[in-house]
Amino acid sequence: MADLHIDLEYKVGANSNCNTVICCRESSGNVTSPEYAAAQWGEYSCDLPYQTLDLMGQHIVREIKPDIIFYTGDIVPHDQWDLTIEEV
Repeated sequence: MADLHIDLEYKVGANSNCNTVICCRESSGNVTSPEYAAAQWGEYSCDLPYQTLDLMGQHIVREIKPDIIFYTGDIVPHDQWDLTIEEV
């Protein structure tokens, strides 16, 4: 697994079509049309909501039952300039 980009600030219903680097957050502006409201499990134009990662992990363990999982990193959201070293 790689390149998950988990967004702990993801907000269902937030604007997924914004003019900033990262959308689907409270700060991403007003939703201009219903199709731009961030869905519960994620949006193509946004980083991944934590609940999607959590459910995916549960599914992998329960249904796939892998012997090993390789995790290669790159999990922080795309607003890395706003994160501390500890958060990363």
